[in-house]
Amino acid sequence: MSDYPELRLTRLIREKTQRSQQTPGSEAISLNQLLQEVNTAAAKAGHPPVTYRMLKRLRQGDPSLGLTQPMLLALADYWPETKQLPAFVMPGVYEALVGPSKVVFMLGAKPRTEERRIDISHWDVLAHAELLTRCSGLPGQRQFEVRHVLWHTLTDPKSIAREDWYGVLEDDGTSIVSIGSPLVSLTTEVMLARMMGVEPFVAPHFKFGTQVPFFFAWRAGAADGKFCSAFGLSADGLKDINPNIAAQVRRNSASAFVLDGVAHCVAARDKSWIMHGIIAAQRRSKHSVWLVVSGLAGPATYAAALKVKDMVTELPWSSDKDPSKILWVPVKVRVCTRSDARHGGDIREIETPDFDGVERLWPS
Repeated sequence: MSDYPELRLTRLIREKTQRSQQTPGSEAISLNQLLQEVNTAAAKAGHPPVTYRMLKRLRQGDPSLGLTQPMLLALADYWPETKQLPAFVMPGVYEALVGPSKVVFMLGAKPRTEERRIDISHWDVLAHAELLTRCSGLPGQRQFEVRHVLWHTLTDPKSIAREDWYGVLEDDGTSIVSIGSPLVSLTTEVMLARMMGVEPFVAPHFKFGTQVPFFFAWRAGAADGKFCSAFGLSADGLKDINPNIAAQVRRNSASAFVLDGVAHCVAARDKSWIMHGIIAAQRRSKHSVWLVVSGLAGPATYAAALKVKDMVTELPWSSDKDPSKILWVPVKVRVCTRSDARHGGDIREIETPDFDGVERLWPS
């Protein structure tokens, strides 16, 4: 296996000549067909043709292949994006996330005024430790900062624009990581809403395919009655998808996660159950990335953080004016209660998390 990241031209040739497993209906063409198309574009631009042998070796990632300027110009006539993007494909999120000189981690916190304390979920702390460790292990120097975002029920969503943490969102030269679900982190709600082009803190009217690609449905007693999220379905909103699960959510006996129009029940029964979360990342500009790791509850948030390192799709590139498409993936994990309950506190543990399907782009 090569020690170098994959050459972008190698990736493009492979994608063109291999049927995509993630894009139903995609058709591959032969290397000979691709050669004809490349050379047609090169001839129109007045550049010399490439050879079949060169194209084949490039597809194979042959490190001994000497790419000359005429070859690169001919290939760029067919793939003009190679003139603007880096020569190598950098898979995953971390490399892009630490590109800026500053990365800010946003953690939802609950104030305890009388004790002069704030409470942070230990699952969110574990998630932060995982993400910070991965970021710190990459080459280069950068500044890391933690912001505690105090939770409160909003009487006026516009009022949060006056809070200190909100100003960080306007910094195009800073990458931002929000940890936790919209139920515990105001930044997750705001960032996901901006990323997906919906109004934050406004309850959705569920119409699959017209709004966001996933929804959480928390137990009726889990949130303040005034709380609304663009990513949170109530029991009433859930009943048209799955009346049985909606009834459990209304009775405060279960939560749910809606993916691809299907509701998945999350009920803490016996000693183990499946919990869901998501990872979502977007280039906000050429110099900043937003990353959200959000579970239905704390264990799934930590599971999502553990899976960021396994993402292999390159984070899409943004234009000079607009953010990129969102790279996101659902995550699932089995949660167990194995510790001695007599010790009290949170006795949940997680097993090895998995992606719940393939990495995907939104809008698709």
